[in-house]
Formats: sequence, C-alpha cells, structure tokens
Amino acid sequence: DPRIAAYQDRLQRLAEQQLTQAEGASTRYQPLQEAGQSLFNLGSQYLAETPEQVAERYMSKQMDLLAPGRERQYAQLQNQLYQTGRGGLAVGGTGARPSGAAGLSAANPELEAYYNALAQQDAQLATQAQQAGQQQLAFGTGLFGQGAGLMGGYEAGVTGAINPFTTMLG
Repeated sequence: DPRIAAYQDRLQRLAEQQLTQAEGASTRYQPLQEAGQSLFNLGSQYLAETPEQVAERYMSKQMDLLAPGRERQYAQLQNQLYQTGRGGLAVGGTGARPSGAAGLSAANPELEAYYNALAQQDAQLATQAQQAGQQQLAFGTGLFGQGAGLMGGYEAGVTGAINPFTTMLG
C-alpha cells in the first residue's frame, strides 16, 4: 500500500531526526557537566579547611578589625583615670582560697570592667567563629550535593535524549 510506504518513509525521516538530536545531546548538556564540576571544585576548597581552622581564621580577622578600636578605648580609659588621679587605684584583692587556689588580685574597677567587657565580647566571637566553621562545612557539603545534582541532570539529559528515537524505532 503506498500510504503505508509513505508512513514508513516519514517515520524513517523522523527517526533519523531524533537520532541526530540524541547525538547532539552531550554537547547541549555539557554546561551542566561543567557547572557540576565547578561546584565540586568549589566544594573541595570549602572543605579543605577544618571547622577549627575556619574558626581560627575568623577570630584572627575579627581581632584585627577590633584592635584599633580597643586600643583607642584603652587609651581613653587610661587618660581618664590619670586625669582624675585614679591611675594607680586598685581594690578588691582577696587572699588565698580555702582550697589553696589563689584569690582575686586587686584591680582598678574601671579597668576590670573594661577587661570583663572584652572577655565577654571575645567569648561571643568564639561562639560565632565556631558557628562559621560549621557553616562553611555545611556549605561545602551542599556544593557537592548541588554539583551531583547537575551531573545527574547531565546524565539524565543525555540518556533521555535517545528515548524519542528508541520509541520511534519501536
């Protein structure tokens, strides 16, 4: 029947088009593979440091940022104490503890408050530094997951591109 032969010819041309498209799928999906590899590389960079190393770097940067302000505050406090004649004032000393541990040393109240404030600020920074280390680890791990998703998309695209041909062939 000429109609059946015409259908066969059309189906053959359509199958050839589908096969040609499937052959070009790896090129079309190549950006997914490259992006996935880039995410793997970036994730490796984030995971190259331990959370402790990240925390140490975080603390170092924060201390560098805080140092000038702290130096100015200390100088202003020292200046104020000397101008009011309290530069050498120290109170609050205690003797040895019953356990034999050393007691509290005498201190200037304003300087003690200043150093206590710094200690609290440093403790807060240490907590933030630990969180920064954990966040970097989670972020680096997430990059690997996203990269794997892109690589899976590449494989699915390339594999799926042949499906119309195999369906047509069937």
